[in-house]
Amino acid sequence: MLSKSWCLKFWKGTLTRVLHVLCLDLVTVVQDVLDNLIVCCPLLERLTLTKCVGFNIFKIDAPSLKFFEYDGSFEHVSIMNTLNLAEVWINLVVDDLTWTRPLSSSHLVNFLAHLLHIRRLTIQSEVLAYLADGDLPVKLPEPYMYLNFLSMSISFHISKEVSAAPCLPRSTQKLEIAAFDEDQSVEEEVNSWRASAHCEIIYLDP
Repeated sequence: MLSKSWCLKFWKGTLTRVLHVLCLDLVTVVQDVLDNLIVCCPLLERLTLTKCVGFNIFKIDAPSLKFFEYDGSFEHVSIMNTLNLAEVWINLVVDDLTWTRPLSSSHLVNFLAHLLHIRRLTIQSEVLAYLADGDLPVKLPEPYMYLNFLSMSISFHISKEVSAAPCLPRSTQKLEIAAFDEDQSVEEEVNSWRASAHCEIIYLDP
């Protein structure tokens, strides 16, 4: 467990000012300690959090961050001040959590609002269900000029996820989508994105 006393000693040292990579694996850490730890590393470029517990809501404020990987559960994540962030990989494992959502907005818009320069986005397991919570826009408020790789896990029997999935492709300039052709109805749904999104679809063997 990362205690506050340990983190206070860590923050007062010179390590946080030169740290470029931070990986936490199977660590118990409370929310304010995690938030402050990230803020106190101004040169942090790579952040990986794997199966960490002790928090359900956390904030990432890291202007130098280029790569973010998360594997675990959360109620809400806020990513801000990350104009250099190019690659995001998230695997969300839900464990009877109730997701919190700001009024008059959606997780989809709030999550992606600060990822305008992202190039690669991978969202697995329950991430799309989390993003689909709230009012879904036809497309996102700002275009994603640099996104060239998108990988999504979609439960096609859940209508909310099916409605949320095309929002990001519709907001890109040109995107190549690789899909696993496992079901005829899935193929028809994915093909329908061509009419409203700038995307080319390539089917792979499952």
